[in-house]
Amino acid sequence: MRAGKVWLVLMFLGTGAGAARADKTTDELQAGYEKQAAACATQAGGVAKVAEGAARLQGGLVGAEHDALDADLAKLAKGKTAVDGYCADLAAALELLHGNPGAKYRALERQLDEHDNKIRRARADSRRARGSSSR
Repeated sequence: MRAGKVWLVLMFLGTGAGAARADKTTDELQAGYEKQAAACATQAGGVAKVAEGAARLQGGLVGAEHDALDADLAKLAKGKTAVDGYCADLAAALELLHGNPGAKYRALERQLDEHDNKIRRARADSRRARGSSSR
């Protein structure tokens, strides 16, 4: 009888009684989005750093060199906008997941699908803007 009570207590503790727990799908989505958000932050920082350096360099240039760098700065600005949009879409999806820590995938499925579609489009736009074909 004692073994039965110990088993019952272990089952109670193992299920996290009292604390809601998200399902495996939701946990995996959150982990994936967090990984993508970290990579996106790195990309956004890199694009911003290159744009700042180019803007400083442009101050010392004149004529055709200045104009050529001006065109490159416009491309960098477009790329930064695309990367920032991608990062923002990832942040919105993570906000949904963090705001509903115990929610099952089915409960958030429609909202997560909308976020995922936005993220996929933004990721593709970011790649195009950066001129990258890597995944």
